[in-house]
Amino acid sequence: MKSIKFTFFGKAFMLAFLMFGLVNCNKDKVEEEVIPDFSKTFAGVAVTPITVTKPAATTVTPGSITTPPAVAATAAALAAGTVPADLSAAASKVPEATATAISTGLTPAVLADIQAGKAIPTALANSLADLIKSGAANAFLSTITLPSVDGKPVGGRLAAPGTSNTVKAEQEMLSTMNACNDKIKEAYDAAKKILDDGKVAEYAKIKAAYDENIKAGVVTADKDAALKKKNDALASNLAFLNATLTGISQALVKKTITAEQNVLFTAIVLGIFKDANDKVEALYKAEVAAADAKSKAITDKAKAASDSDTKKVNDEYQTKLDALIKTYSDENNKCHNQGGGN
Repeated sequence: MKSIKFTFFGKAFMLAFLMFGLVNCNKDKVEEEVIPDFSKTFAGVAVTPITVTKPAATTVTPGSITTPPAVAATAAALAAGTVPADLSAAASKVPEATATAISTGLTPAVLADIQAGKAIPTALANSLADLIKSGAANAFLSTITLPSVDGKPVGGRLAAPGTSNTVKAEQEMLSTMNACNDKIKEAYDAAKKILDDGKVAEYAKIKAAYDENIKAGVVTADKDAALKKKNDALASNLAFLNATLTGISQALVKKTITAEQNVLFTAIVLGIFKDANDKVEALYKAEVAAADAKSKAITDKAKAASDSDTKKVNDEYQTKLDALIKTYSDENNKCHNQGGGN
């Protein structure tokens, strides 16, 4: 009876021992993991350096004022002591009411102030404007040509090129599962950093080019030149006025013109002077506006070039990033499925 009992427990012990050994052996085989070499999986990753785009040129056609030959001829004739035919013809066309209004407002004191460079009184300025409107002095009136930017008249609507560039939101990577997943994620991160650093470098290059390109859009010198041009023109007009009035006065003293002609000639010359000054002021305002339009055009074109280059970088970056993500996903799934895992 004792012999049978010993045999039973002995067999049970041996059976348990064998089962334990088999289980441990099988577990060792399941946990065994082969980690591939991912060092060359993402080889050759880089953002291609671009050649920055040169913005389109901006052209500015300056404005100008053209004085008719009759003005210089009249001044020369008066200086020579003769009565200019064009001035006599103009005097005959001045409306009587306009001539009277001008004569009333044109006192010696007012004339002296105007010749000294002071502003024409409002009432007299209005009468002189009526004289110009009558057409009597048309032969002496200057013409103004306004400036243009890129062939468009100042005040016209300018295009504002430029686009917004974005990069697609980055796909979130799966969490790692084991050493194989860790290694492929590590290789992916290193490759993506190369792309990211390349993109940042290209952005910096594009920004530097943009900053350099918009320097030409600083138009302080243009506006200073326009102001000097205006002041020089106003001084020239004042010189013309004084020289011509002196010629008229001398003609009156020499009795080559009558007192009535003196008033009319003086009125016409003042009208020419006022009209010329008005056009100088108008041209100055147009040239300041043209400078602003030039600045805007240059800045807009620089932005358009920058946006275009940025889009090239973003498009290539996204294409290569998408390829990285696909490769990562494929290799990551292989790691996950290694050994018939879940």
